[in-house]
Amino acid sequence: MRRGVAGLLGLLLAGPVAGQGRGPAWGAGVVAVASDPGFVGAGPVGRWPVARQVVVSGFGAVGRRADRWVLRGEATVQYRVRDWASPRPAWYLAGGVAGVTRTGGGGYLVAGVGYETRIAAKSAFWAELGVAGGARLMIGIQSRSGRRK
Repeated sequence: MRRGVAGLLGLLLAGPVAGQGRGPAWGAGVVAVASDPGFVGAGPVGRWPVARQVVVSGFGAVGRRADRWVLRGEATVQYRVRDWASPRPAWYLAGGVAGVTRTGGGGYLVAGVGYETRIAAKSAFWAELGVAGGARLMIGIQSRSGRRK
């Protein structure tokens, strides 16, 4: 356990050095989860590169679950086939946790595969398919900040 925590801290602390010139990305996303009851919502997304091919992502959404308005939050770590700074389309694997308010239960594990493609110099479209409390589809658009290499 200690080695895992030490390795994670090393990755996060070394990230700014390995990821220099690759600023974070900000955008908006829409998520649909097929479960009983289902969820559909939208909200802001933030992505922060911590290494060349590793990105930490946070997502918060407001949406409907059955007959209630709820909040859904997700935090994932994404491993990309290509470097975060690459202008070419890239596939990635995502894993993390998700939680929904007003459900009376715990959180969910997130596992999925995603695809990101550029639509402009600093903008991109992305889509993820996976599971997180049910089958999950998430799409969005983002804009990167910071200097690009």
